[in-house]
Amino acid sequence: MIQGLVPGGNIQTTIDLELQMHCEKLMVGKKEGNLVGEPLNGGILAQ
Repeated sequence: MIQGLVPGGNIQTTIDLELQMHCEKLMVGKKEGNLVGEPLNGGILAQ
């Protein structure tokens, strides 16, 4: 079941800013993508 938007709800992200910036530097000039995940909890660390 999909529920509607709940005003004031909080969102917790799992992005690791330092890792994200490192990945972005590695991808400069490339047409590929990347996704770094945490296998223990399914969190996305960088994309």
